[in-house]
Amino acid sequence: MPLQTYTDLTTAIGNWLQRSDLAALTPNFVQLFEACANRRLRVRQQEATAELTPGNGVVALPADYLAWRRLTWTGNPRQELSYVEPSWLQAAYPDLPTDIPRVFTIEGGNILTMPLDPSNTALELVYFQQIPPLAANATNWLMSQHPDLYLFGALTEAQAYTVNPDTAALWKARRDELFGEIETLSNKRPAAPAPSARWARRRNSLSVIAGLVPAISIRKAQCHPHRDGWNKSGHDNEQVKLNRRQGVSPRCPSFRSPNGGPTSPTSRA
Repeated sequence: MPLQTYTDLTTAIGNWLQRSDLAALTPNFVQLFEACANRRLRVRQQEATAELTPGNGVVALPADYLAWRRLTWTGNPRQELSYVEPSWLQAAYPDLPTDIPRVFTIEGGNILTMPLDPSNTALELVYFQQIPPLAANATNWLMSQHPDLYLFGALTEAQAYTVNPDTAALWKARRDELFGEIETLSNKRPAAPAPSARWARRRNSLSVIAGLVPAISIRKAQCHPHRDGWNKSGHDNEQVKLNRRQGVSPRCPSFRSPNGGPTSPTSRA
């Protein structure tokens, strides 16, 4: 059976619990889960915009308000207000000056702005709103997009009521996992593009200049000590020994022997 509406949800809860005697309490389980979700979730689907008209720098918050995102004075030009603590607002504006509002705070269920706007220009509030309750709405965005969260959330409350700690812990773990997945999905941003090959070469050059990467690590070797002179361990290889016996000088004049002198047949005599 699909989970799309409030009726679908209450039926599914009864089927999963296999307890017909809890049918009258099912609306309570759903309501308790919604209270939990309103405390936990702050995702883009909850964002709403309201136009508020203040009076003497005070305006009531929307009834479904949870948290603010942005407050903008809608005059010309528009100006975004900065949030301050209530005590700071009172200390900074003891004389209640009049001008274009620059800051705001929240006290109780009201927004307070300063300086006071004599024209009472409208404010645009972008905020997180409460999840519309299913009991008053056949469905909502959370039920439409994440019915599993509604089901496992309500089952968690139901098992807590029946004092079944093991099953309650199972459904609670699943509910919390879904909370995390929804928040991650809401906050997900496109991955940054990979740097181009040209930029990668330029970055390597800048690293060498800044001393972050030793120049020797990206510079091509100028000689071949294992072939033309001493090998890396400082010991003669077979070709060097043969060159010395035949009186042939190494082909890498810039290479130095371990004692600091040029590599030559006479330097090791």
